[in-house]
Amino acid sequence: MNIREVTHFFTFLLLLIFLFFSYPYSNLADVERVILTPEILQERIKSPQLQDGILTLDLTSLEIDLTEENNEFKEEFYRQVQHYLNYSDQVTGLDFSHSLIKGELLSSRLGISIILSPETLPKNLTISEQKIIESNNRFSPQPLDNINSIILFRGALKFNESILTEKMSF
Repeated sequence: MNIREVTHFFTFLLLLIFLFFSYPYSNLADVERVILTPEILQERIKSPQLQDGILTLDLTSLEIDLTEENNEFKEEFYRQVQHYLNYSDQVTGLDFSHSLIKGELLSSRLGISIILSPETLPKNLTISEQKIIESNNRFSPQPLDNINSIILFRGALKFNESILTEKMSF
């Protein structure tokens, strides 16, 4: 090999190395997302995934349109998710990783609304969940003395590399 061939070889090698390291590995704009429909939501609700030992509703890699222009779907989305969470006997999380969420995400409609009174606690809570709620300083040991309520999230909320076009209200 002469000097010219060696120079060409190293130039080519440097170009390959430059291209390799400059390629974006995690470009969120390039993530292929499926548009969430009521049918896909039903499928996901019927087949939750086990993640880190917790049953999780898989809402990953989706385009979720919760805008006012898509109000019918938005209401259906919240109704189905809340129904699923309210009647689950197990702690259940929500995973929105890699999803694009259009519109405002209302956490108050994703959790379980609980009135802090012994007679109104949901029957599907675990003993440890009941103890945590009863230790809340706003919990009223007397039936319906003081109508305080909280939003309970029984599992993890995951938003790894998610994009929200508007705010998330807590």
